[in-house]
Amino acid sequence: MIKIVFTDVDGTILDGIRGFPYVSQRNLYALRRLKEKGIYVIISSGRSHSIINQEIIDIKPDGYVLCNGSYVEVKEKVIYKDLMNKSTIEHIMKCTDACRGLTIFETQEGVYSTENNEKIISFFKQ
Repeated sequence: MIKIVFTDVDGTILDGIRGFPYVSQRNLYALRRLKEKGIYVIISSGRSHSIINQEIIDIKPDGYVLCNGSYVEVKEKVIYKDLMNKSTIEHIMKCTDACRGLTIFETQEGVYSTENNEKIISFFKQ
């Protein structure tokens, strides 16, 4: 029988709201112990891979469910990816421009903004 644990990042193994932007040693130990016992560890998050904490990546999870389910990777193989089409992105940018707003796009490779706002981008990279 396969045993598996899905865990969120923000507010679960990472508590940035209370001022802990890094994964605690206790949580890292727990994740490592799960893997040692042969239990699959899947990171499930609204984040993209580009803003997953390095401590989490270093434990080599067995998979990821990211971007609120629009990207799924198991054993380093992408098994599902749902991307926005170009016309949707252009429409979003047009609406944002019309109301003088800011749009932030996340991909597995990085976080991009319609403005080069390092403060916002660095927030996502905590």
